[in-house]
Amino acid sequence: MIPEISLLSPSDLKKIHNASLEILDTVGIRIDNKDAVDIFRSAGAIIDDDNVVKIDSSIIQNTLDHCLPRCSLYHRQTGKEMVLGDSVIKHSVVGWMSDILDWKTGEHRKAVLDDLAETVKICDALDEISWFMSPLVCSDVPVSGQELYQFKVAVEHSNKPLILSVSDADTLKKIVDLAAMISGSEDALEEKPTFAVALGLMSPLLITSDLCEVAMSCAQSGVPVFLYTSSMAGVTSPVTLSGTLAGNHAEMLAAIALIKSVNPKAPIIYNSYSKPFDMKSTDASSGSPEFGLIMAGITQLGKYINLPTGTGMFMTNSSSFDIQAGLEKMGGSILPLMSGADFSSGMGLLGKGAVHSIEALVSDAETASYLRRMVLGVGCSPEQLAVNVYQDVKPLGNFLTTKHTMDHFRKELWDPKVTCRKSFSSWVQGGKNVSMKIKIHKYIETQLDRHQSPDIPDLFYQAFDRMVGGRSSG
Repeated sequence: MIPEISLLSPSDLKKIHNASLEILDTVGIRIDNKDAVDIFRSAGAIIDDDNVVKIDSSIIQNTLDHCLPRCSLYHRQTGKEMVLGDSVIKHSVVGWMSDILDWKTGEHRKAVLDDLAETVKICDALDEISWFMSPLVCSDVPVSGQELYQFKVAVEHSNKPLILSVSDADTLKKIVDLAAMISGSEDALEEKPTFAVALGLMSPLLITSDLCEVAMSCAQSGVPVFLYTSSMAGVTSPVTLSGTLAGNHAEMLAAIALIKSVNPKAPIIYNSYSKPFDMKSTDASSGSPEFGLIMAGITQLGKYINLPTGTGMFMTNSSSFDIQAGLEKMGGSILPLMSGADFSSGMGLLGKGAVHSIEALVSDAETASYLRRMVLGVGCSPEQLAVNVYQDVKPLGNFLTTKHTMDHFRKELWDPKVTCRKSFSSWVQGGKNVSMKIKIHKYIETQLDRHQSPDIPDLFYQAFDRMVGGRSSG
């Protein structure tokens, strides 16, 4: 159980929530989809010119009554359950970067499918990665086929649950068909969903037509929806952090109301990547302290309306795997983690979300493991207080060989995978060639070499080839 902190008081949360309701009631939100507008019209919303929908708070509350604090996704083939909202944080990478930092050469270059496959294999090996979002836009795949290829590569190399980017309802139907082939049937997939669909809201106050179509299709088929905002404070949301939170929350409330109107039981996941705008560099700032504050606020707001909630973590402005990246990734992750986030996405990010790095991915997993141990705190059970052990060992004794130490050291002491813990003298004697980066490279090489991919039915590949025009091979 993670000890939580409260960045926002109950009174502050209520103020922000009420401000969001007021925004929707008095300003409204533009919805560029006739079917979605009609849903709100039938519920009693006021429709202004240019499809601006003004939504009364009662409409929002009616849909929020159906929100559930947990959402389950399942490992393909094995059926293992992953629960969002069980007080154990789950981590993921995040999607849609066109560039990578090549871990072998140190060069920045355009990503290809082989890079994506390597990333999936490493994510499959890392215990701290619970689910997977394709981080890469691959330059050797047609734009029209990106989402299908990302899904294919993910299921070829891991059984872990997925977060998928889906741009239109037709692509969603294709992915559901493919996923059902692995699950056994569409009914089996609906009973144990293996993926959620990520849908990004536009700030300020816009829900696009394509998003509406995909969201409503997900609701009808029972596919969990991973909703997120990504505003920039000072540009697409107010520069004040509470103003950004109020606008983001309003956008989320409108989207939630739409989805729940289609299917009250539709599973929804609340998330954000919103960040401040840096006035000096005239660009977003992912590695700032304000980013962590926004993420902590988002965490509390999502939980305020009873939804599983996550945020961006492990973000950095640095474009290289360096000291700045380590500082910003750790600093920006502590507050949302201790605010009770159910999940995070962002491992492996560099360059304000423009670059993916497998080195950073492994390092971020190590950081997540480090933070997980910190927030577990200090236990004070009689067994942990160990008075009886003191009585046995006596003054000037040694605890190393006691049964108590043997029984507890694995649970009590953090065991790193790639952190270097050699003493200075050992490091010098070893030729100064042992470092965290070297250990990360060895870890990557080892895991890629020993990786075993799951079996995929031939029917899957036949269907996939038809969908992409015969460009694939199993």
